[in-house]
Amino acid sequence: MSKNEQKIAFYQIHIRHEDSTEIPISDVQLCDILLVFTDSGQIITTITEEISIHEVEEYIEVRFGQNILHITREHPFFIGN
Repeated sequence: MSKNEQKIAFYQIHIRHEDSTEIPISDVQLCDILLVFTDSGQIITTITEEISIHEVEEYIEVRFGQNILHITREHPFFIGN
C-alpha cells in the first residue's frame, strides 16, 4: 500500500436514509428506510428487513482510486457512472 492509499473499514462506510441524511452502515437498524441501487443502477427506497452480521476468515481487497475496501466474496456493490 502506498502512502497515499487509505484503507476503508466496513464501519466507516456510510449509507443514505430516504431523506438523504447519511449514517454509518454499522448504525442501520431494522425498519430503516434507505436509498439503494437496483441491479440496473436505479436508485430506489427499501426497508431494512434483516441485518446480517458474521465473521469471516477471508475477504477481497478492492482498490478504487486512493482507497482500499475489504469485502466478502458474496457482498454485492454498485459502481456508478
